[in-house]
Formats: sequence, C-alpha cells, structure tokens
Amino acid sequence: MAELERIHSHALWLGLVGYWTGFETLFMWVWGLRETVMDILEDATGNRVHKSFVTIGGVRRDIPDEKARGYARILAEVGRRISSIMEEILSNDQFVERTRGVGRYTLEQARKFCAVGPVRRAAGDPYDIRKVEPYGAYDRVDFPIPVAQEGDVYNLVRIRLEELLASIQIISQLAEKLPSGNPVPARYFMGTVPEGEAYARTEPPRGELFYYVKSDNKHSPYRVKIRTPTIPNIQLAASLLEGAMLSDLPLIVTSIDPCFSCMDRVLVIRDGGSYVLTLEELARMRVR
Repeated sequence: MAELERIHSHALWLGLVGYWTGFETLFMWVWGLRETVMDILEDATGNRVHKSFVTIGGVRRDIPDEKARGYARILAEVGRRISSIMEEILSNDQFVERTRGVGRYTLEQARKFCAVGPVRRAAGDPYDIRKVEPYGAYDRVDFPIPVAQEGDVYNLVRIRLEELLASIQIISQLAEKLPSGNPVPARYFMGTVPEGEAYARTEPPRGELFYYVKSDNKHSPYRVKIRTPTIPNIQLAASLLEGAMLSDLPLIVTSIDPCFSCMDRVLVIRDGGSYVLTLEELARMRVR
C-alpha cells in the first residue's frame, strides 16, 4: 500500500511539473498511469484516496495471493511505460532547458534546512528511512535509492521517475513473498495505553514523516507531535526563491511537492517581530 501510494503521489507531482513547464503531454501521460494505480488501490481497499487500510495489528481486509500477483503484473506494464516516458522527457531539449538549473541547491543547503525525501537525495545524500531504519517488510526486499549530485527541478524529476521504477520493483517482490492467511485483527484496539512515550518515522513519498506520542494511561494520547516532510522542505524552497525569476516561482515551489494542508503552523511577522497564534486566538479571529 505504501509503495502504491508513492507511485500515485509521484505521478500526480510529475503531471504538475509538466503543466508548469508547458509540457502538457507529460501531464496526460503520467496522470493516465496514475489512474491505473488508483484503480488498484480502489480494488484492494475499497477507496481511491482515503483508504484507512492499515490498522493496529494488521490491515482491514485480506488481499488474496493471486490478486496481489495480478497487481504486480499490471504494474510491470506501468513500469515499461514509465521507462519510455523517462527516455522521452529527460532527453527533450525544451524540457531540459526549462528545468535544468532551475531552483538549484547544494547538499550543504539541503542539510542546513534539514530537507528530506527526494529533495535531499537529489543533492547527493542517499538518506531514506526505508534503508536507514527499515520498518514493515523493507528489510526483506532489494531496491535502489536513486541519487543525483546537484539539486534542481530536472534532477528532482529524474529522481522521482527512478523511484517509480523502484516502487514497482518492491511491489513485485512483495507479491511473491506475501504470507498467506488473514491479516485482519481479531478485534480492533479500543482500550487505554499505559503511561509512556514512543516515536516512529517512515518514508512517505515526500520524505521522512516523524511521529512522537506520549500517553497517560487514558484512551486519548496526552501529546502528539508530528513533523511532516513539507515543513523542512518548504524552508529550503523559500530560500531558493530569493533572486529567482518570477516565471520560475511555480516550478521551484512545486519541485518539493508541497502539501500545504500538512503545514498547520501560523507565524505572524509584524513590526520587526514575530509570534505564533494560539488556537484560541485563531478562533476569535474567525468569529470576528
């Protein structure tokens, strides 16, 4: 499910890059492939977007072995089409001219802003939680980590295209190794959590997603802290906009694949100072 999510997320992003560069054929190509992946997600989970498939103790429904192998066969054809698209666009003179050198940054800059995911890997650092701290079944499959040596829109496109192929490679292996049996929990967890704290991090399409949870022996957590990949990456993008051409603004911002709904922070800058609005202050402003 995680790798299917990566494929459809990267395909969505690549379509937007095609739109902003005036290469609308790319938009149509990759969004067509994305529909195939969305069909698989819907068939496997019952939903295309909000799947709610993974749960504590397993998943919400079983995927029969033959159906999983069928998905892998469909994705093998998707992989062949992705390889053809890569060959077409990465050698297209107009696309190269429009993307190479746009939003350029170094590994030092990426590390300064704690960039994660493809944004960090495009600058030369093969940092991927699936390899650094393997979770799930990632330690049981072989897959490459695409890396470039200089960050810009062109290399971010190349990195994500190669990650699409890597995801298909992972799914192909998992389809053969998927254990038989029903992984649905006997009953859903509805109890209290003993007092304590824990953290976990994963590698979604945009990069490292960090969760910290503290419990106090109640049904609801005492504290939850989430750092989404957009938070550090958008700071890098903001620095790259300084001195950039206005026409490059959409490409530079899009290059990090931002999820603005993940950025639930408000910083008000006024009269040379800054402060963070509280939830109560936001509520009062909404009423006014």
